[in-house]
Amino acid sequence: MRLNRSKFVLSGAALVVSGIAFSVPPAAVAAQCASTQIDMGRWSAVEMTASPSLPELGSSAIVASTVVGQDPSVVLATDGISVFRSTDGGCTWRTTYTMGAADYWSGGGIASAYSITSIVDNHSAAPANRHVIYLALSPNQLNVFTFVTLFGAAPPELFAVSNDGGQTFALVQSAPTVATPIVPECLSPPTAVVVPPANSRTIYLQCGGGLAQGAVDDELAGGGPSYIYRSDDGGRSWSLQSLPTYPQYSGTWFVPGPKPKELWMVGGWMRPNSHSEYLAVWHTTDNGAHWSMSTPAGKPGVGIGSTGISVDMTSGGGRGERVVTYAPIGVYETIDSGKHWTKLSGIDLANTDETPVFAFFVKRSTYVLTTKTFGCNPGAAIRRYAGPAAKPVKAPFPNRWGSYFSWGAGGSFAVVDSGSLAFGYATLCSPSGAAETSRFLTFRPR
Repeated sequence: MRLNRSKFVLSGAALVVSGIAFSVPPAAVAAQCASTQIDMGRWSAVEMTASPSLPELGSSAIVASTVVGQDPSVVLATDGISVFRSTDGGCTWRTTYTMGAADYWSGGGIASAYSITSIVDNHSAAPANRHVIYLALSPNQLNVFTFVTLFGAAPPELFAVSNDGGQTFALVQSAPTVATPIVPECLSPPTAVVVPPANSRTIYLQCGGGLAQGAVDDELAGGGPSYIYRSDDGGRSWSLQSLPTYPQYSGTWFVPGPKPKELWMVGGWMRPNSHSEYLAVWHTTDNGAHWSMSTPAGKPGVGIGSTGISVDMTSGGGRGERVVTYAPIGVYETIDSGKHWTKLSGIDLANTDETPVFAFFVKRSTYVLTTKTFGCNPGAAIRRYAGPAAKPVKAPFPNRWGSYFSWGAGGSFAVVDSGSLAFGYATLCSPSGAAETSRFLTFRPR
């Protein structure tokens, strides 16, 4: 019964997006070439103007982007309707894919269906023109409840795939089986879509489903506190993977490791019969069959808040992997795959109002971005740590473009070029704090 229902849902959805093969001639998208700043390294910023997409809709902002593979000159971006590709780091663009007229919300509000909400790449070392790229096609939120009525639960999440680095795309045709009868059904765009570097055919998907779908999914996932959808064949079939924690508000709360079937996850954890919450990190190397847990802080915090985690994809030899996790209570790093954790110095909430908001590894050093307040207020800084026990070198986040707000919007953040350069689509606040602007940022340390 479940299998038959999934086939019906996807057949109906495929009809709704039948215009997906519609294409338009390549069109240039206006962009300014990079401006640079020197702050603890070389920062480059490319401003991408609002995309022209379709004349009847007018211009719209970029909602997701990615650098392709390890080549920072090849970039993909989407405004939810079209996909744009650049081969010169964002200076010039052409349209490579456009959804059909029946698939987007029309200017008169007559038709609606799906929009592109994520562009995903695993950033392996394969040549850019042979990279596998996925588009997550999410039900338009303006008509999501109509979809729920139509399908009886939640509308299916669809995927399109490119095998040539984003030059062409085709809809992934789902093929559920008795062993993998799931079709992802989401009431909202995904909170995370991840493809691990070790396998370009594996996709992890996190989204909020309807109540009826959620009850079935909880049972199939083994009754864990949370779950994600997982596909091991490029989105044709799906299974459910139980997780040991819920996402904590926002941030990058789960990431793949450099090994196959490996995931790292961060969140809050409470001891049985206790009301004290700990910052906890979980690690699996067998797709969630077994999890190990550690508590980096070693003692409970007061309101763990938004959490994040990052893995050094160039580590893994010798003692283990390098991982950094962060929350309002502090930033913690391990160099032995979670056996021991060290609190990074220089960020002490007892003596400052700085809050860690992002962390990453470049060239074996740890970089932590902090802000004094959330939102469009000055005070952002970046710290570099040569090792967990080292004292940080601190510099202001480049501020001639504006104040730091978020880096990696739309899942775009990646460490590329063999671990020597960081890339992301950043949202910044203007120097006056009046409005938000977005740019493609790259950072290469000195």
